[in-house]
Amino acid sequence: PLCNQVSAGISGAGISSTLPPLLRSDLKLPQQFTSSWHSLLLTLLAVPDFKAALANAYCDTYRMVTAEYARGIGRLEQSLFTLSVQFLNRVTYVRILARERNLLANLSRSLLETMRSASFLPGAAGSPLPAGASADMMLDEDVFSDPSSSLTAAALAILGYFAFAGGDENAILLELDSEISDILRSANGDAGGGDSRYHGRSALSRRGREGRSISATSNQLSDFGNRFNDVALVPPTLNPNHHVLTNRRYSPCISDLKCVLNVAGMARHFAAL
Repeated sequence: PLCNQVSAGISGAGISSTLPPLLRSDLKLPQQFTSSWHSLLLTLLAVPDFKAALANAYCDTYRMVTAEYARGIGRLEQSLFTLSVQFLNRVTYVRILARERNLLANLSRSLLETMRSASFLPGAAGSPLPAGASADMMLDEDVFSDPSSSLTAAALAILGYFAFAGGDENAILLELDSEISDILRSANGDAGGGDSRYHGRSALSRRGREGRSISATSNQLSDFGNRFNDVALVPPTLNPNHHVLTNRRYSPCISDLKCVLNVAGMARHFAAL
C-alpha cells in the first residue's frame, strides 16, 4: 500500500531515517509546510512501524526541541508537540521508550532545563531586584558589591547540591577549593605572585584595593558561577516576568510528562528513578 511505502521512505526503514532532522527543524518550518507535513504524519501514524519510528525520533530530539521552544522559537499549535499524545499514552510505546531511550529522564530533564532558563541567582548581575528593593538601595556598596558574601553564597550553593542530586563530592570539592584559591588570589592582588602577607586572611572585604579588587573578584565570581551552573547550590529563583512563564513555554513538557505518568506503571517507575 502507498501508506506503507511513504512511511518506510520517511522513517528510513532501518537504514537512514530522515525523521530526526525533520523533527529538529519542525519549529522553524513555514506554516504552509507544517500544516501539510503534520497532516501527513497523522495519516502515517496508522502504520505501527512508523509510529514506533516517530516515537523514537521524538524522544531522541526532545531536549533540543524543547530548549528551542523555551527560547521563543515556534508556536505550540503548529508543532509536533500536538501529535505526541498519539504514542505517549500507549503502554507499548511508552514502556519501550522508557527502557531503551530514557523517556522519563528526557521529559523531566527538559522541564528542569526549561524552568532553569527562566530563573536567576539572587544578587547576580542582571538579576531582578529583590522584592521591595529599589535601584537606589541596590547602589549601596555594602548591599551590592560584597564579594565575601557572594563567595559564601557560591560555596554554600555547591555544597548544598550534594543533598539534592548527589555526585562525586571529593572531585567537586577539589575543584571548588581550586576556584576559591584563584578568587582569593585575585582579590588579594596576587594574580602575578604579589605580596603574600595577606595569604590566609579575609582580604575579600578589603574593598577597592588599588581600585580593582571588587570588580576583578566580581568577574571571577561570575565566571565561577557560570562554570558551576549544573551543580550550583544557591537555590535559583523563578522570574515571574520571564517569557518562558508568561507565555507558558513550559507547557509541552508538563503535558507530555502528565501523559506518560498516566500510563500504567510509569508513575511508580518515575518515583523509583
